[in-house]
Amino acid sequence: MNAKSKNSTLADLKIIRVFSGGQDVPDGGAIFSARANFTVTGPVDASLQLLIDDVPKYNGQTNNAGDLNFLIDDLPDGRHEYRLAHEDERTDPFTMNAVATKPFIETLKDSTGDVENGGSTGDTDLKINGLWKEGQIWILNGAEPIVMFRVGNDRSWGGDLTLAAGKIHTLKARADDRSESDLYTVTVGEVSEGEVKITSLKDSKGEVASGGTTTDTQLTISGSAKDGEIKLLEGDNTTPVGTFTATNDVWGGTFELTAGKTYALKAVAGDGEESAVYTVTVSEASEVELEITSLKDSKGDVADGGATDDTSLTISGKAKDGKIELLEGDNTTPVGTFTATNDVWGGTFELTAGKTYALKAVAEDGEESAVYTVTVSEAPEVELEITSLKDSKGDVADGGATDDTNLTISGKAKDGKIELLEGANTTPIETYTATDGTWGGAFVLVAGATYALKAKAEDDAESETYTVTVNAAPPETRVKH
Repeated sequence: MNAKSKNSTLADLKIIRVFSGGQDVPDGGAIFSARANFTVTGPVDASLQLLIDDVPKYNGQTNNAGDLNFLIDDLPDGRHEYRLAHEDERTDPFTMNAVATKPFIETLKDSTGDVENGGSTGDTDLKINGLWKEGQIWILNGAEPIVMFRVGNDRSWGGDLTLAAGKIHTLKARADDRSESDLYTVTVGEVSEGEVKITSLKDSKGEVASGGTTTDTQLTISGSAKDGEIKLLEGDNTTPVGTFTATNDVWGGTFELTAGKTYALKAVAGDGEESAVYTVTVSEASEVELEITSLKDSKGDVADGGATDDTSLTISGKAKDGKIELLEGDNTTPVGTFTATNDVWGGTFELTAGKTYALKAVAEDGEESAVYTVTVSEAPEVELEITSLKDSKGDVADGGATDDTNLTISGKAKDGKIELLEGANTTPIETYTATDGTWGGAFVLVAGATYALKAKAEDDAESETYTVTVNAAPPETRVKH
């Protein structure tokens, strides 16, 4: 048995190694590519998931040693937490920063330490640093370039930064290729208290902090202001993304944004008074395409168009959450029904031997996956035969002879009772049981005869005759004295 048992626990579930760009990546480290290889371990022959920020993204199956590699080519930019999951178990996070398509602002520091994104400081002299591949980095405050840094051989950049007091600054790093980092917002000193404020921004999951990210395009905003009309503007655009009415010094409501953009929102009162900027990024909407990603038998993956001897199979795929029916051809009765959760679905199902199946997954809204074809081979028919006859010296060939009366026979047959007969005699010499396609054992013959042996199964199938001669015992010689 393997050193790893089927009852492996969380101790076996581990991200062993992350490798990218020709080197190992430590926990908390950075890579400069969207490609990395995760070497992991888990229970043997188990389905594992690799999660990014607690969202399942990749699926894989461990081998009979509990090992698995996830080779990923589309890692998201930025600092993210990676976890390995099996059923209800999850590992501690492995944190990695992918700097693949845009620069990254890593830290902003004042005289006391880090100033977090969306935070505040009393200092005007700050230090900023980050990561990029090569060339120059310009720091922009809003749309205005304010300082330039060179990227070092270690791919880091940074230095001193002076910001004006009494303002909220929206910083971003721009590379030579015009790619720009995510926004980094900081308040320097006491911002004069205007009456117009944005106090809250919420998506379907809860609060979205200034400088934060959401996948929702419909958001709910609230704030304070003296009574009157409040326009919600974005950047320098004078067309409001929403118009609200402040009553009893509060205002708010819902509004729509477009996915795939970062917004610098501000509330403007009728007298022109403006709130501080509230920054939010709406992630690009990722449409989950319904697909079958894997089909496995007891030996491993079965490719689309492939064949298997197994009738019990395991399927997995991607889909938006909901019920998934697995159909075959034009048949509307599903061969299996599954539930997609966190954009993945799968489980086991049964097919019949001796057929080719055109499988497709169908979602509740009628969307269908591409067809996945598999052939389940016909169960091989085991022919009844005598494969071996042995005496004390070894094999006795069909038609051969032996001096032994005690012999051992073996053969093949489908499972069940096997009778060893001789010639036309219906009384068996011996009876055996075929298991896993084989049968055999010892039996006794009488010396001085030739035997036409045959095996007979319960369904009356008979083997070919196997002939053996048992030599007569030599005459006893008496010695006279």
